[in-house]
Amino acid sequence: MISGMTLHPGVEYTREIMRQEYLTLASLDCRPQMNGGETNITAHLVLKCDGYEHVLCTLQQGIVHQQILNFVLHERENLSLTVEGTGKFINPQRE
Repeated sequence: MISGMTLHPGVEYTREIMRQEYLTLASLDCRPQMNGGETNITAHLVLKCDGYEHVLCTLQQGIVHQQILNFVLHERENLSLTVEGTGKFINPQRE
């Protein structure tokens, strides 16, 4: 399950999907105390699957803090999620 996951910049989350799952929302944690005091936060959510790399969204403090996603992850797919940039992503829900 991917619900409620917090992704930190430079840390790759890798797993095999065991049953169909959904990515429905990405949020940027803009609190300076949670981002090493950084106040100009930008983050790119990157999905790697089947040898391809996809930028799912880019979030930036003061401009776009959340992005609705509509991605279906299928059984037996191997994927990696990473954050590039200075901010942390939060995926707060799963449908």
